[in-house]
Amino acid sequence: MVEKLPPAAPGRTGWPWTEETDPAIYAGREDWPRISIVTPSFNQAQYLEETIRSVLLQNYPNLQYLVMDGGSTDGSVEIIKKYSPWIDHWVSEKDRGQSHAINKGLERCDGEWFNWINSDDCLLPGALAAIGKACPGAVLVSGAEVTGSNLRETRPLGRTKLGPTLEEAIVNQYTCQQGVFFSTKEVKELGGVREELHYVMDFDLIVRLLLKHGLERVQEIPEAVAFFRQHGEAKTATVATKFLEEERRIFFGLGQSLGCQEELLKRLLGTGKGGVSCGGVGRLNPTRFEELMAIRFWWGEVVEQAWKRREFHRFREEVSRFRKTYPDISRPRIRKLSALACLPDPLLSLISRFRAGG
Repeated sequence: MVEKLPPAAPGRTGWPWTEETDPAIYAGREDWPRISIVTPSFNQAQYLEETIRSVLLQNYPNLQYLVMDGGSTDGSVEIIKKYSPWIDHWVSEKDRGQSHAINKGLERCDGEWFNWINSDDCLLPGALAAIGKACPGAVLVSGAEVTGSNLRETRPLGRTKLGPTLEEAIVNQYTCQQGVFFSTKEVKELGGVREELHYVMDFDLIVRLLLKHGLERVQEIPEAVAFFRQHGEAKTATVATKFLEEERRIFFGLGQSLGCQEELLKRLLGTGKGGVSCGGVGRLNPTRFEELMAIRFWWGEVVEQAWKRREFHRFREEVSRFRKTYPDISRPRIRKLSALACLPDPLLSLISRFRAGG
């Protein structure tokens, strides 16, 4: 395939410019499941070609690839046209944002597996072969990822956290969307991604799948399948607070559905925009869910910040208030969950002085 695609620009070598996934890895099997990939893009010409090539040079025998451009004016369209013979469908027209572009592509997807690869990210060699071998009964397959500013200098990023309990998979979440492939049928039945979400539509989709199916139909694979590019113009760098704001709206909606007190939810999450409604919360243990939220957003943020700022009076007040609100959380449990929240060791050593009523 590499010799069929437009030649790499001068100075561009390695994956995915002069290297490709060895087609021989697909030998011996004819029933590779169809994989549909959508690339939403808007004015990302400096990265787009690398993204497109990383998908096409998988040499995957049953690929459906769509590029949904939002009306770019930076040369992106010329790049897409250059690769159009190998792209199943593309369009360049004004849309309502990334989530809308993803859903527009999803409507045309007919594969067994689906994911979107943003126009500044890439697939890694052999990624689709690893996904194609996944269990057909799964609704979500999670591979590992690498990150960095370019493909020549990467470091492990990890994978989406999906356990050990459903509550921890949701509350202590860490989403690496590029490495997570979804059952196309299940995503369509859920209505695609929520277009009112512009930053954590991936996390929301994972939550809704988990609430519907639990952890039983989640499969983790060892392979690193995707590259998440870090750069100064990425949304994660320019509007990081927006991610947390939308994430808290999701947690607020879950808490409301589970019957948590609204005043407590506001104290934990501080959202003034209302919650995002989620169904299927019957799979969650309300007490455990609220406990984990309290550890993450109250203990892990309010208490920790008071300690870091040396606001010791406030620190004492918040610890005391926390323990009175959650008297059934044992000291070992606090220490364990505080460690998950990455609280500093000096703070952990002080926790024992502030038990219930202390």
